[in-house]
Amino acid sequence: MKFRRLSRRQKRGIALIIVMIVIMVLGILAGGFAYSMKVETKLARNATMDSDLEWIGRSGVELAKWILAEESGGPLGPVDCLIKKWAGGPGDTNSAVAGVPLDHYEVGAGWLALKIVDNERKFNINAADPIILRQALTLIGVDAGDLRLNGVPAARVTGIGAGPYLFEFPPGAAPAGRAVVDWAPGHGIVSDALEPRPFGGGAWEYTVDPAAARPDLRLTEFMAENFTAYRDEDADPEDWIEIFNAGTTPVNLLGWSLSRDHKEPGQWVFPAVDLPAGGYLVVFASGKDRKPATPGGRLHTNFKLNPNGGYLGLFGPELPRTAVSAVEYPAQGPDYSYGRERGDGPWRYFLPATPGARNTASTITGAVAAVHFSVERGFFTRPFNLSLYCPTPGAVIRYTLDGSPPSLTNGVVYTEPIPITVTRTVRAAAFKTNALPSRIATHTYLMGQPSLRQRLPALSLVTASNHLYGAKGIMEPPNPRYRGPAWERPVSVEWIDPADNGGFQVDCGLRVQGGDYVRGNYNYKSGQLPFNKYSFRLYFRGEYGQGRLNRRLFPDTTQESFDTLVLRAGMNDHSNPFITDEFVRSLARDVGQPAPVGTFVNLYLNGVYRGYYNPCERIDVDFLRAYHGGGERWDLIAQGGEVREGDATAWNNLRNFAATRDLTNAANYLELARRLDLTNFVDYLCPLIYADNDDWPHNNWRVARERVPGAPFRFYVWDAEWAFGLQGHTPTWNTIANQLSTTSPPWGTADIARLFNALKGIPEFKLLFADRAHKHFFNNGALTDERIRARYNLVKARLNGTISGFNDRIGTTWIPQRRRHVLDHLLKAGLLASTNAPVFNLPAGRAPAGFALTLTNLRGTIWYTTNGADPRVMFTGAVAPDARAYDPARPLLLTHDVVL
Repeated sequence: MKFRRLSRRQKRGIALIIVMIVIMVLGILAGGFAYSMKVETKLARNATMDSDLEWIGRSGVELAKWILAEESGGPLGPVDCLIKKWAGGPGDTNSAVAGVPLDHYEVGAGWLALKIVDNERKFNINAADPIILRQALTLIGVDAGDLRLNGVPAARVTGIGAGPYLFEFPPGAAPAGRAVVDWAPGHGIVSDALEPRPFGGGAWEYTVDPAAARPDLRLTEFMAENFTAYRDEDADPEDWIEIFNAGTTPVNLLGWSLSRDHKEPGQWVFPAVDLPAGGYLVVFASGKDRKPATPGGRLHTNFKLNPNGGYLGLFGPELPRTAVSAVEYPAQGPDYSYGRERGDGPWRYFLPATPGARNTASTITGAVAAVHFSVERGFFTRPFNLSLYCPTPGAVIRYTLDGSPPSLTNGVVYTEPIPITVTRTVRAAAFKTNALPSRIATHTYLMGQPSLRQRLPALSLVTASNHLYGAKGIMEPPNPRYRGPAWERPVSVEWIDPADNGGFQVDCGLRVQGGDYVRGNYNYKSGQLPFNKYSFRLYFRGEYGQGRLNRRLFPDTTQESFDTLVLRAGMNDHSNPFITDEFVRSLARDVGQPAPVGTFVNLYLNGVYRGYYNPCERIDVDFLRAYHGGGERWDLIAQGGEVREGDATAWNNLRNFAATRDLTNAANYLELARRLDLTNFVDYLCPLIYADNDDWPHNNWRVARERVPGAPFRFYVWDAEWAFGLQGHTPTWNTIANQLSTTSPPWGTADIARLFNALKGIPEFKLLFADRAHKHFFNNGALTDERIRARYNLVKARLNGTISGFNDRIGTTWIPQRRRHVLDHLLKAGLLASTNAPVFNLPAGRAPAGFALTLTNLRGTIWYTTNGADPRVMFTGAVAPDARAYDPARPLLLTHDVVL
C-alpha cells in the first residue's frame, strides 16, 4: 500500500534474425562517384516446426525495390540499383536441426508472396503467408572484421542490438566492376536469446559503375488542395505531384522515393517506371498507395499533401537517401498549384495548373485575408442575420449552406446578410483575381434545439454530401466495409459547449469506424438501430490543418493532444443506458491500467441531429506512447490476431510459449512474465470479470508492446458494451467458468482464455491474482461497492437529463448484488486468499505525519517491506532478505512517503 504524508506535495524464441547494415565506402571512386549500399539479411521460421528455416531476403534494399514492383511465382532476385543487373535473391527452405548453423543457401525457384512495410524508417520484408513468423531480435558478437568487401575487412562498425549497423571500409576496397560482400568465416554473430542461434552468413555481389550518369530529376509542380482541377482514374480530385526528367537519358525510378517528411525519406518508394528524357510524370498524392505493374497505370502515394504548408522531397535510390529535389512550401489554395516558373525558375502559385506540361510565368501575387463572421457558432433560440466580411479590397466572398466547400465555381456570392432562421452550417471563403484564396471558414448555428439536446456539448461534422452518400460516399452501403486512407474524407469538426457557446473548430479526416459485422450492416436509410447510427473516426493530420488536436476534451485524463479520436455510436448499447462501455473503461483505469478515456456529446452531421455519441481515445501508437512513452514502433494486436501495428511475430511466439512450456518451471514462468506483463493481465481481467463482458474474450480486446528488446505485452479494455447482463445474464453469472473457460464456445478458442488457463494453476500466478484481487476488491479498492457506485454515478451524471427513462439496471441490480458472487467465483477458482490478509487501520492514500499504522490478521506472523518489494521469495515461500516481522506492540510511525 502507498502512503503519502499530507505535509509534502526461451527454448529459443527466434522467428527472424535481422542484420541491417549500411556499407559506406570511404573515399571517392573513379570519376568522383561515391555510392552507398544497404544490406539486410533475414531468416524466417515456420511456426509449426522448429526445424524449418526459410530464407526470405538477402540484399534487402535491392530485393525490396524489386518486390515493391511485383510479386512472382517464379525465381525472384534483387536488381542492382546501379546498372539494373540481377544480383541474386531469396532461396529455399533449410531443414535444420538443433545446433546446426543457419547456413546460406543458393538462389532457388518457387513461390514467395512477399510484401514490404516501412517501419522504423527502413525496409522490413515480411512473408504474407501467416504461418511464417517474423520478429526482429537483438544480435550480439558483431565486429568490424565480420563483414568483408572484396575480401577486405571493414575498418570500423557502429551499431548495437538489432541495428542498424554501419560498416566503414578503407578507400579502394570497391573499385569499378564486381564488388563481392560476404560474412567472414567464424564471425561469431549469434542471436541474443535463451539459446543463442549462430548466424550462418553468406555472400552477395554488386556491379559498381563509376561512370553511371547521375539522373537529373526535378519536382516542378504539385497541387495540395485539389477540388475540381485534375482527376485520377477513379474520377476523384486528388492531390498530385509532377516530376520532370531534365536529363538526356531515360531514368528508371525503381527505388526512388517521395516523402512529405524529410526525416522519413523512404515514405513512398517507386516501382519500376521509366521516365523518358524531357518527360513529365504525375503521381497522385492520394493516400491510395497504388503501384500498377501495367504500363501507363497511374501511381498513387501512401500520403496526402498538407495544404497549410509543408515539405515535399524527391529522393534517389542510394542509401542513405538524399534529396535530389525538395521544397518547403507555404499554404496552398483550392485548385491552385505550386511550381517552378518555366520549369527551373522560382516557386510560384499557378492557376490554372499544368500537370504533365511545362509551367509558364505566374501572375499570382499575394493572398486573400480570412472571412470574418459577425456571429460565432453556437446554440440559438431566435433568428438573426449573419454578416460576412473580408478585409482584402476587391475580394469576393462565396458561401455554401450544404456542407460543400466554396470555390470559384461553387457557392453563392455574398451580397447581403444571410438570414439564420433554422439550423444552418455556413462555409465561406474569399477570392480575388491573381491572389491565393482565403482558407475556408465553417460555422454551425443550432437553432431552437430541444432542451434534451442542450445538456451535452454539440459535435458538428460538416462536409460535402458526396463524401457521405452516393457512389464514393463513405456511408453509402456497401462502402462502410472498406477501410484505409482511400475511404477517408475531409470534414470540419466543431465543438460547441451549450453553457456559453465556447469551443473550437478544426479540419480533419473522417472515416467510418466499427468491426466487420456492423460495417456490413450499416445503412443510413434503415429505420433500425444500431445500423442507421454509424460510428466514426477522426484523424487530425497536417494535410487538413492542425497536425494534432490540442484540446483538453476529457475530464478523467491529463491528455490534451490527440491525432485520432473515435466517435462511438454504441452498437450494442446505442440508446439506453449508453454508458456501459465508458463505465467499464473507467473501472479499468481505476484499477491502475491505461484505458481509453471518453465523454458524451450530441452529434450533428451537416446540421442534422444523429444522436448522442461517446468520443474517446483510440488504442493506437499515439495512445500507447502517451501512456507508456517510448518510440513509434509497436506491435498492436486485436481480436483474432488481427495486426493493427507492427506484426504478430512476438505475439504468436508468446502464445506458443504459453501453450507448449511447463509453466510450473520457474525459468519458464519468469520468461513468460518477461514477455507478458502479468500484473497488467490480472488487472485487465478483474473489471471484465466483475462486469461480465459477454462479447469477450473471443472478441473486443487489444494487446500491445513496444518493439524494443525486453518490452512486454499489455492488454487494454476495448468495447465492453455487452457487459452487465445486456444479453440476459444476472449478477450470479460466473465469468471465470464461462467466458474464461476453454470448454465453453465461442470463448474456448480465445487467446485470452488460453493464456488464463495456462496460468491459473500455477501457484505464483494464483498468488499474484489473489494479491491484485485483494487490492481491488477490499479496503476501499477500485472494485469495492462504494468505489464502483461512485464511479457509476459520475459517468451516469454526464448523461443526466439527456436520456428519457434512463435504464438503471447497473445501479439497481448489478452493483448491489454482484460482489458476493464474484468473490465466490474467485475463491472457488483459487484466485482469492483474503481471509487472513493483513488489515490496515488506514487505507492507502494520504496520511498525517506521525500516524501510527497498525496491521492485524487472524493468525500467523505478518512480514512486510517498505520499499514496495515482495516480502516473500518467489517459488519458495521463504521470507525475503528485506522483509521485517511486524510487532503488534509497535505500530509503524509514518514519517515519510512509503510503499508498504
